[in-house]
Amino acid sequence: MKRYVPNYYPSFHCIASACQHSCCAGWEVDIDAASAERYRREEGALGERLRSHIAWEDSPHFQLDGDERCPFLNEENLCDLILAQGEGALCQICADHPRYRSWFADRVEEGLGLCCEEAARLLLMQEEPLSLLESEVDGEELEPEDSYLVLLQQRSALWTVLQERSKPLQERICEAYSLCGMEPTERTLSEDVALLLGLEGLEKSWKADLMALNALPNTDWCPEWDRDGEHLLWSILYRYYLSWGLSRWEEEFALRFGVFSLRLLGALYHLTLQRTGGLSLDDRAEHLRRWSAELEYSEDNLEAIAEALDG
Repeated sequence: MKRYVPNYYPSFHCIASACQHSCCAGWEVDIDAASAERYRREEGALGERLRSHIAWEDSPHFQLDGDERCPFLNEENLCDLILAQGEGALCQICADHPRYRSWFADRVEEGLGLCCEEAARLLLMQEEPLSLLESEVDGEELEPEDSYLVLLQQRSALWTVLQERSKPLQERICEAYSLCGMEPTERTLSEDVALLLGLEGLEKSWKADLMALNALPNTDWCPEWDRDGEHLLWSILYRYYLSWGLSRWEEEFALRFGVFSLRLLGALYHLTLQRTGGLSLDDRAEHLRRWSAELEYSEDNLEAIAEALDG
């Protein structure tokens, strides 16, 4: 079976204590069955500590403390489990995050979730158009269905259009819609903001910034941001075009969600410029991280956005 990853994927590594938004805080981490059984059998002081900080009913998970931090995240923002036993001590979610995998008939596609600040920063640092790296992995290949092959070709064609840097990104987006036989969703930024304010949120600053967007004098996408936008659109198509197309027959969602996200990202860029007069790589990565954490990592939020964009 073929394994595909974005060309920047091998450069990723967790920045551990240097991370400003640890994935070990604010998220309830479910523990897979194999790890839960291993934790039940762990001996000594570590075993006692594990069992006292795990909620075992229903789906086992670590109980966050009063500051919503994992009980094994120490004051230096390092994991006590890793310090005690190495990365092999982690449960599956902790070991994988922010990586994700999508399995198809003849391939597995892996990527980096942009809710991780280092993954977002790494994406935005790429100067050349994104591409895929191919390798072999163990796994049974199935005969691909025609619908899958069609979606695979369509996605490649969309990437080609969106990475044509001789044209402004907004022109490329129009061509992408045309290629799919789609009409752009007629929405305004204020409509998008109203939709997002009605969804569940993680961080107070997110909704505060959303409310501030309506007062901006200018939210037009700037051509100097085209590379950021190109990379974001490529990434959204990579993560959603095949998966939503095959499981839900909603491949159109990927392009619509990409354009929706681009409009929002551009407005947030303008908000930072208005407040500080500059826009650093860290600023851009932070906007991307919050966008992903608030929207991509809530199934309810994604569903609500998909319904709104289809209307």
